[in-house]
Amino acid sequence: MSDEILLYLILLLMLVLAVGALVPSLLRVGREEASVEREDKAYGSAVTEALRRQRAQLDEDLKSGAVSAEQYEILADDLRRRALEEHDAVFHDPNDGAGRRAGSFSGPVVTAAVVAGVTAVSVGLYAVNGAPELIGLEKAQAVYDGRADTPSIERYLESSPKDGRAWVLLARRHVDEENFPKAAEAYRRGRVANAKVKADPAVMLELAATLLTIGGPDSMREAQPLAQGAVEGRPGDMKAVEILTVAASANEDWRTAAESLSLLMSTMNPDTPEYVQYEMTLKRLRELAASQKTPLPSTSR
Repeated sequence: MSDEILLYLILLLMLVLAVGALVPSLLRVGREEASVEREDKAYGSAVTEALRRQRAQLDEDLKSGAVSAEQYEILADDLRRRALEEHDAVFHDPNDGAGRRAGSFSGPVVTAAVVAGVTAVSVGLYAVNGAPELIGLEKAQAVYDGRADTPSIERYLESSPKDGRAWVLLARRHVDEENFPKAAEAYRRGRVANAKVKADPAVMLELAATLLTIGGPDSMREAQPLAQGAVEGRPGDMKAVEILTVAASANEDWRTAAESLSLLMSTMNPDTPEYVQYEMTLKRLRELAASQKTPLPSTSR
């Protein structure tokens, strides 16, 4: 599982937990508001019914002469005043600011709004700060800057196997660690992944040198065309000429070995013991090349 997928799973889990923590509270608030509203309506209905009965009784008392017309008006005004006070107490509580009925939203509406808000913020954060392409860019930059260690480069390549430059950097890390077989494999992967890396003479030379270090017939056969490509791509690079000379000699390609050694000697001081030794070697290589009937077929670089 890549780091990007793991990050998305963690963020999704965090979002679910956050919403899960909010929803019960908001739904509970909505249920409590609905319950209070039902209680207020029931209380208001009871008060209204009680006042209606009192008004009916007052009307009966007026008809029967139990109260005078003047007393009736006073008592009726008192009933009207009490009715208004009870209505204000139930439906316009000053402690509720603008009132529960006028300015409140239901629990589900608030829940939906909060969930939508949290989701929008989360998606925005994913897009800006948590996008996989930005994370990949940061990882690539760490690889190219040399800040990433070998395991980090390997993890990066799991999600970006076509990054030829990263494969080369991984190969160089393996060379530093003297893990030459892994280095050679990383060089190969990089050259397969990227055409520019494959055509890079420096990469050819590094892989050829790594193969010479590993040794063995197969490595030498693979190294020679790489060294040849490095010589052609980097004229005057005597390191490439030297590696080509060694690889060609190991493969018994005496003609190429003699030509390479001759080119190498052209840059040396003839008065040095090393030059004299190379001169003897060159003479022997030319003798072998003259006796060699068929040159070895070249391997594609």
